[in-house]
Amino acid sequence: MNPPLPANLLTSVRAVANLFKNSCYYNWLLKHRSEILDAFSSCYTSPNKNVQLSYSTLILNYAVLLIEKKDQEGQSQVLSAALEIAEEENVEGDSRFRALVAIGSMMLEGLVKKIALDFDVENIAKVAKGSKEIKIAEVGADIELLTKQN
Repeated sequence: MNPPLPANLLTSVRAVANLFKNSCYYNWLLKHRSEILDAFSSCYTSPNKNVQLSYSTLILNYAVLLIEKKDQEGQSQVLSAALEIAEEENVEGDSRFRALVAIGSMMLEGLVKKIALDFDVENIAKVAKGSKEIKIAEVGADIELLTKQN
């Protein structure tokens, strides 16, 4: 199968990310979480920065919804995706920032702090803390603080 065109991928990931603006779609988004995340899982490696940003927005939107719903399994899946984005060297700054915010939010308010620690989130936080981009360095420092709290 041919890979999707960046324009088609961008339109589709933005369309799904925009569904989070209306609560009437929440049940559908929750029910189809795995398929949605699987369908867009390669977006963070796209050379198109807008595709990366839209995907990281989708991840952050899912993190917020899954924290609200107290869905540990869903948070674990989204955490894994967010960690992939945060670790990727070629990810644009705003995309990395959104992924780090999702990670920090799920560690602080969610149910996956131990899982994040098991996935060496401390090292990801240290790398982010050393970033030249102030907002990435700040969220990296915040995550590092969370790793030290019981």
